[in-house]
Amino acid sequence: MTTKFKNWLVRLFSKQVYYFNGQLYKFAIQSNGDITLDKSEHRNPRILIVSPRYVSVDTEKYPVTNKKELNKILALKTAPTTRYSLISISKEGGADVLKYQFKDEIPASWMRIPEVAILGQFTTCEKVLEIKYSDTEGEYYLAKSGEQLKYAPKVGLLNSLERLKVATGVSANEVAQVNWSEKISLLYSGLISAGMNTLKPFLPQRSEVNLEKYIIPSIVPISAVVLTYMLMSSVALLVNEHYLNKQIESQSQQLGNLLNLNSQVDEQRSTISQLSAFLSDRRSIIGLWQVIAPLFKNLNIDQVTLNGQRIVFRAQGGSATAVLEEFRKSKLVNDAKFDAPVLSLRNGERFTISFELNSVYAKSTLIK
Repeated sequence: MTTKFKNWLVRLFSKQVYYFNGQLYKFAIQSNGDITLDKSEHRNPRILIVSPRYVSVDTEKYPVTNKKELNKILALKTAPTTRYSLISISKEGGADVLKYQFKDEIPASWMRIPEVAILGQFTTCEKVLEIKYSDTEGEYYLAKSGEQLKYAPKVGLLNSLERLKVATGVSANEVAQVNWSEKISLLYSGLISAGMNTLKPFLPQRSEVNLEKYIIPSIVPISAVVLTYMLMSSVALLVNEHYLNKQIESQSQQLGNLLNLNSQVDEQRSTISQLSAFLSDRRSIIGLWQVIAPLFKNLNIDQVTLNGQRIVFRAQGGSATAVLEEFRKSKLVNDAKFDAPVLSLRNGERFTISFELNSVYAKSTLIK
C-alpha cells in the first residue's frame, strides 16, 4: 500500500470524525497537514469525540475478581449513555472501573468517545496535562494515578498543581499546557493511534447498532474503495509487465547482436593469429633488392639463392674484391664473404659471395 493511498484513507476516515463541546465540529485536514475543527450541522455523525463538559467520569468499585463475571455485570448496566472501562482487577482489591456518563444533549452517533479517554494516552504519573476546553473557555487538569485517569476542572481553589495533588492524590511534579489547536491535533492523532483497549468500551452494543442505518450504507463506499484500489493495482502490474517484456525483448535483440559481433571478432582474431604464425616462420628478405639493385649496371648476375640464413650471390664482373668491399660497406649486409674461389676470365672475374641481410635496418630504411 503506497503512502499516497494511506494518506487518502486517513483523509477518508477524518470525514467520519466529529467533536462536540456544545457545538458540533468536523475534523478537517488542511493542505499543509494541519488538523482543524470546522463547525458542522451534521445530524448523525459516525464517530463523535465528546468534551468533558458533557461527560461525567466516576470511579466504581466491584467486589469481583473474575473478569468474565465483571464483564457480564457491566454489560447489564451499560446503557446508550453509559460506558464502563476497566482500570484494574485483583484478588485482593476486587475491580476498579471508570464509569462514563454521557449527557442527553449530545447528538446521536454510532460511536461516542470521551475526550479524556483519548488524551489520557498522553499523560503519565509524572506529568499532568492542563488542557483548554475550547479556544475561549477555561482549562481542566488531566492526570494519572497508577492506571486510573483523574479529571478535574481548573476552577476556584483548584488552580495549581499542588492543590490538584492534595485533591486527587496524584504524585506528578510537572504540568504541560495544551492549548486549543494543540488539543485538536492530539485528539486526532490519539484517535488514529488508540489501541483496542482504549476504544473497545465505547463501541456500540449489539442492541444499539442499526445495520440498515450505519453498516449497510458503509459497505458500498468501502467496497468501491477496495475494488478501485485492486483495479488500479492490477492495471499498474499489467503496465509494468508490458514495459518489462519490451525491455527484455530489446535487450535480447541487443544481446544477439553482441554475440554475433563477438563471433566475428573471434573469427578475425583466429585469422590474424594464423597469419602471424605463418609469417613468423618466413624470413624477411625485404632489403635484398636494395642491396643488389645498384650492381646490375656493372655485373652479370647469374644466380641469387637462399641458403639457411645466408644469401648466396653468384655473378661475373670486373673485380670480385671490389664487389665484396661494396657489400661490406652496406649497412644492409652482415658478414659478407667469398664462398668459392674467384675465377679469372678474359673480360673479368667470376665469383660467389654470401651474406646475411640486416632486416631491421632494411625495414627502418623503407619506413623513412
